[in-house]
Amino acid sequence: MRLADKRRLALTWQHVPVAGELDLVDALASALEDQHRAWEFIRRFVAAWHKPLVAMDGWSRSELRAAARDLSARFPTVPGLPAALAEMYALLGRRADLTSNQDRLLDPTELCLDTTGEVLVVRRENQGCAQWGIRVDDLRHDERSRRRGERRGLVTGAPGTQP
Repeated sequence: MRLADKRRLALTWQHVPVAGELDLVDALASALEDQHRAWEFIRRFVAAWHKPLVAMDGWSRSELRAAARDLSARFPTVPGLPAALAEMYALLGRRADLTSNQDRLLDPTELCLDTTGEVLVVRRENQGCAQWGIRVDDLRHDERSRRRGERRGLVTGAPGTQP
């Protein structure tokens, strides 16, 4: 990250109190460098502001492999669990205090397609009037996109609407 960007980030976050030994500006700037550093930032941030993450807070690799197989079996157009989503589930997927406040992150076993069949739904609004997901077409490009460093966003919309 360029020095000018770090300074701009510092000005943006200067009003945020720093918990413990976490230097929020430097930690966040580092998190933007790569995926490994992003997960490390999340670990450190959670430890500084909440109850630290422990192994039981995430889904096991075997549970995630089974969920990915089941997902592909139920929805043949879905090539499996997206890598970044699987990593998140493994790290903190069982921590509702971090993943679900008003809106709920679906468990990996609950993932489904929206009514159009074009979006893998990963989160639902508590009253069912909105949902968030990842386009199935983007899932097919997951590994290729990660290697090129592309970033793709989540789609959002009311259930049953086109993405």
